[in-house]
Amino acid sequence: MYLRQYETITLVDPRTGADGVEKVLSRMREALSKTDGREVRYENWGRRNTAYRLQTYRVRKAHYLYLNFLAGN
Repeated sequence: MYLRQYETITLVDPRTGADGVEKVLSRMREALSKTDGREVRYENWGRRNTAYRLQTYRVRKAHYLYLNFLAGN
């Protein structure tokens, strides 16, 4: 199987705290394992300002997670 390299940045609601971040990260890793993907690099960028207010959450900060992975189509 040919694997391509992808990267994704996920924004997590900062009000969820460390538990919310861990839950999102575990779901991302679970999705990779189900599709035979492989994690190359993970970075926790922490809380940062967003370019604009996120309307759903009405906040101007988010917790950023960076994931670089190999996956099929």
